[in-house]
Amino acid sequence: ATHYFTVPHVGRRFIKRFFREIHIERRSGCWIWTGQLEESGYGLFYAAFFGRKVSAHRFAYAWMVAPIPLDGTEVDHLCRQRNCVNPAHLELVTHAENVRRARRLTCRKGHPCGYLVRPNGDRVCRMCEHLAGAKTADRLA
Repeated sequence: ATHYFTVPHVGRRFIKRFFREIHIERRSGCWIWTGQLEESGYGLFYAAFFGRKVSAHRFAYAWMVAPIPLDGTEVDHLCRQRNCVNPAHLELVTHAENVRRARRLTCRKGHPCGYLVRPNGDRVCRMCEHLAGAKTADRLA
């Protein structure tokens, strides 16, 4: 029988504590975790009923979408933003699929792969960054 990562019913104080750690980005729709981060950039959330810290995105998925099978299934960020906890941006996939998606050959706008990694761990397309800088320069000119 498959076991699952599940979240029990939670009270109002708990919900407030979780959402206090989230900043919603209007442009991307990402729910950025502003609480503690792992070195890899994933959010961490202390859940007393588990007696430990858990990945914030896994917690969000199990709480707001569905239990996560403990069979090696991973929660993938469709937005590629590791500290995003928006359940609409999360999807259950195999490890192989998660790795394949991380190695995509183009950005979401179709530019050839070439990523910059910002100090906060965000990966951004070099071409998108260049075009955004050019638009800003044109506006200032």
